[in-house]
Amino acid sequence: MTQAVSFSSDKIGDTTEVLTLNGNCDRSTTLHAEQRIISALDAGTTEIIFDLRGVTSLERSMLQVLFRALIRIGQGGRLGLVRPNAHVWALFEEAGLDKGFSTFADLKGALAAASARGSRNRSSSGLSFPADDARGAEHVSSATAERTPVTGRMLQSSRVRGEEAGS
Repeated sequence: MTQAVSFSSDKIGDTTEVLTLNGNCDRSTTLHAEQRIISALDAGTTEIIFDLRGVTSLERSMLQVLFRALIRIGQGGRLGLVRPNAHVWALFEEAGLDKGFSTFADLKGALAAASARGSRNRSSSGLSFPADDARGAEHVSSATAERTPVTGRMLQSSRVRGEEAGS
């Protein structure tokens, strides 16, 4: 029996959007998610949290959509994932995308990180780079992710602030 899919979008403040996906993520759901991501970014959203805890299966096309969103959001924003079950997360690992996103065990941790990041951005004048925190966030800079093809493995190390972008 195939589980029905549900997709929701919630705007949190001016710059954060939570996209929640539940069930079997097929091509139709992937197209809907991609349209929502594009709309959010076009509207000035700089922090997207994709809650995947309720996903039971995921097509590779969704991985490609998430990777393209990571590239598009760039260093001025962040795409965070609330991690799905181990079976679905294995697809991220197989594609080499398990190190490319800020990841969180729960939505509360993801929202706290978004709030903290928003506070830092309002009080600083330069680019802000998300730091690993006690809630289990993992992050590889989006500059690293941009140089890695969708079909290839993600680089295992992150660039340190101050290195040349072309290296």
